[in-house]
Parts: sequence; structure tokens; C-alpha cells
Amino acid sequence: MKSAKATPIPEQVRFKSSMTFSNKIVEATIAEYSALLNFLDIFKKAYDEEVTKMPYHINLIDELHANENAHSRILEKLFSQQNTTTRNYEILESFLQFIIQKYHHKKDFHRIEIRKPRITQEKKRIDLWVRDHNNYAIVIENKVNNAKDQNEGKTVKGGQLERYINTTKEFYFKEEQIYILYLPPTYEKEPTKESWGKYYESEIHKNRYLNLSFKEDILPWLKNNVLPNIQTKDRYLSSAIEQYVDHLEGKFSLRTINNKMNMELQKFIINELGLNGIVPENALKIVLNKKEDMQNALNQLSELERKIKIEHFQEWEKQLKAHFPHCEIVGNWNKPNSTINIGVRVNCRNAFYSLLVEYNHSSIYYGIGRHYASLEKNETSYFDGIISDLNLHSPDDWWYAKENTSFQNAFLRLKTLIEETECKKQ
Repeated sequence: MKSAKATPIPEQVRFKSSMTFSNKIVEATIAEYSALLNFLDIFKKAYDEEVTKMPYHINLIDELHANENAHSRILEKLFSQQNTTTRNYEILESFLQFIIQKYHHKKDFHRIEIRKPRITQEKKRIDLWVRDHNNYAIVIENKVNNAKDQNEGKTVKGGQLERYINTTKEFYFKEEQIYILYLPPTYEKEPTKESWGKYYESEIHKNRYLNLSFKEDILPWLKNNVLPNIQTKDRYLSSAIEQYVDHLEGKFSLRTINNKMNMELQKFIINELGLNGIVPENALKIVLNKKEDMQNALNQLSELERKIKIEHFQEWEKQLKAHFPHCEIVGNWNKPNSTINIGVRVNCRNAFYSLLVEYNHSSIYYGIGRHYASLEKNETSYFDGIISDLNLHSPDDWWYAKENTSFQNAFLRLKTLIEETECKKQ
């Protein structure tokens, strides 16, 4: 006698159906990504071919591959410029006037008076900080390369902008004196609600915050408001701004020498997407869908980039153990939601120091710090020669001295720093 088959219960049927549907979505998404990557490969070939037809052009900032820190340093230098006679901060004043004229509805910005500003870059991890005692404090967050907001993690509490506002308040500025400028490449990027944290519903967000894009604000301001008003004798300043304007135009494909190439590339895209003869309404839908596909792919690439960068720290820990087995390894690379670092703790003249590589999700740097070593800073004369030889600088609350580097060179720089310190101890 045959036993009857058990009838699947509804929950099992629903689960199997759900998994089948989910797998189909994944397969379809992978197929879309594959098609998109194929399209990009073809586009890259067309792009490279057009680049070879371009007239000769050189820009030093292009050649140095400026990261977000480099852009912040350039803006810091520009904002710090003073008229040799009046001592006015002309470029900073021009920037404020640009904001007031273009964003006249933000009335609170009219209250700012530029007197004796203190302008810093990467102090307290704030990209650009313009502070005028008992007057105002402007926090400028530079996202020119679309870096993600550094929000709350296991070791770093609060959203990025929330932390910066709290830090500014610690310097005795009231909330009504604090202004936030967010500088993405284009208007599409805005700080997240998590980045604002408890200040999301605040007057700072409502009345003293502006999204100023590099393409639609910074570039036009420099080109139309600053450059024409530079005195002829200030040839170095004029040359620097011309190079920076040209660099930004190149970044956004706005150089006039790019016009022919841009037209050819747009023709290529029109043909590849089959837009010829299609009514504008349908053509726009196709273009927007392709942009969305690309953004989704970029999001995945950004997440993959983040994971690979963290894997560097894992590998560097292994290399540190191999090269310096007698050293104490310190760091927190396994907490990826916060600023991550790896290095060694050293004892010099009965005081502890850390030699580290650190990545804050926008830039990577190495140097001599007090992380994992001491609550307060120690005396540093022991390191004076090393700091000079390795051209370390930019001290702050956590660092005696540091220098920007790259993922390609970071471990070599750290290894050299450790070796220099050990040689001096012998």
C-alpha cells in the first residue's frame, strides 16, 4: 500500500515561492549590471579614441590627482588671502557676497561680518572651519569627490555634521552663530538625516545651512566673481585660480576644448541607447533610467571600494607583524563604520607614542599620534629630526605630525617611519 505524499503547508509554499521570486530578481539585476558594464566598456573605447584627438593641454592640479583634502587646502589658501593695503579678506568677502546675492532668502547669512577670521583645514577633522570670535563659525564640509557621510559607528558617536556642530559649540559658539556649508560636486547629493543627527530639525538646518555645489556655485563664483577682480600684480594668485578654474571645468567636462569631444560622445550615446527619432518624452525616460542604472552600479562600486580599502588594513596588520614582530600592534581597522587606523605603539624616553596609518573615509594619512598611547600629548623633541626628514606636519589634538598619503604608498610610508624611529632608539 503506497503512502500518501504529505501536503506542503502554506508557509512552506510561500517561502519557496518567495525565494524563487527573489532569485529571479537577483538574476535580472546581474544581467542588467552586465549589460551596463558592457555599455561602459564600449563607451570607454569611444572616449579614449576621442581623447587622442584632443589638442595639447596641461593642468598641474589634474596631474597631481587632487583629492578632497587638496581641494580643501586650495579653498583655505584662497579664503586666507588678504589685501596688502586694507588687510581685508577679499576672496572670503567675495564668497559671502556671492552667497547673499544668490541665496538671498537665507537671511541669517546677512548677519555675518568678516572681521578677524581664523581659517583652518582638517582641524578637529573638519574640512574647512572659518571662525570669528563672538561673531560666527562656518563649518564647510567638502564632498567634491562624492565621499559618503561619516555617520555614527561603534567608536565615533553621532552623525558627521552633528559631531562638527557639537565640536564648534565646545569652542564657545552658540547655535545661532553656527553655519553649515555642504559642498558636493552637484546638487543631487545632500547630507543624510543621520549626518544631521539631533540637529536635523534645528534652526541651523532650516536657516543657516546651504548646499553649494562645485559645478553650479564654486566654479561660477571663482570664474565670474573672483578671477576678473584679481589685481594684475598678483600674478601667482591669478595663475593659481586660473589653474583651479580650469581643473574644475575639466572635472565637469566644461572646457571649451572638450566641446567637440562632448558632441561626439553624446552622438555615440544617442546611437547606443537608440534615441534617434524618439519623441523627447520617451528619450528622457530612457536617459533617466540609464542614469539610475549607473547610479545603482556606482553605489555598488562605492561599497566594494570601501570593503577593499578596509582589506588593506587587514593586510597591513599581517605585514606589521611580519616586519616588526617585537612591536605592539594597535588600531581599529575591524570597526569600519568609524575612522580606521593601524600601526604600532612605541616607548621613547619613557613616554608612549603611536605610529599609524589612518583613513577617515575621505583621505588617508600617516604620522605620529597619541592614539592608544597617552591621554595627553607628550614632549616631541625626540621626533624633530624624523618629522623634518619625512616632511610631516599638520599637528592637531590627536597627532604630533602627519602627512597625507595614498593606499598604494601608505604601508611603505608607515614602515619607513617605524624604521626611522627604531634606528634612532639604537
